[in-house]
Amino acid sequence: MKSSILVFLVLLLFTSCSMQSRLDRKCRKANLKYAEACLKWNCPSIKDSTVTNSIITIRDTTIFIPVPAETVHDSIPVIITKGLMSTPVSILETTYSRSKAWVQNGTLKHTLDQKPSTFPVIIPGAIHNSTSSTKQTIKVPYYFDRPIKKPLSWWQKLFIWSGVIAWCVGLGYVAFRITKYSRR
Repeated sequence: MKSSILVFLVLLLFTSCSMQSRLDRKCRKANLKYAEACLKWNCPSIKDSTVTNSIITIRDTTIFIPVPAETVHDSIPVIITKGLMSTPVSILETTYSRSKAWVQNGTLKHTLDQKPSTFPVIIPGAIHNSTSSTKQTIKVPYYFDRPIKKPLSWWQKLFIWSGVIAWCVGLGYVAFRITKYSRR
């Protein structure tokens, strides 16, 4: 009994644990299979992130309204001297025009000047421009690398071969024990 425990401990001593890179490869393969299954069966996979930026620009605008017509009436007395009529100059003004009227040597003269003007009206917030940009980030659940083959050093080879030899010795011992007990 003591010898079998000793053999078991020796075998346990010479067996090595899985290396981290091997476990990483297994995890990557499992994640890849999971992602493929998610695509195949349309189930939710690892969440991706989508960021949407919206820019809304509101500007004022100016429109021009036509000037309404205005009519102004005025009358002046007419003075007759020596058979000819003459009057003083009559001037009428509105916001957008100016008028002069007079009688000179029996002739009525009249001028109408339109003042250059515009009537601007500002409408606040009349023009809306919106710009939207979407940025999507896809998270990759694993880092995929390809293992690089590297030669083993002498001490790594020693541990590998000592493990192989320990397994052979252990299996030979178990086989010997089984055949010894079966002959009885």
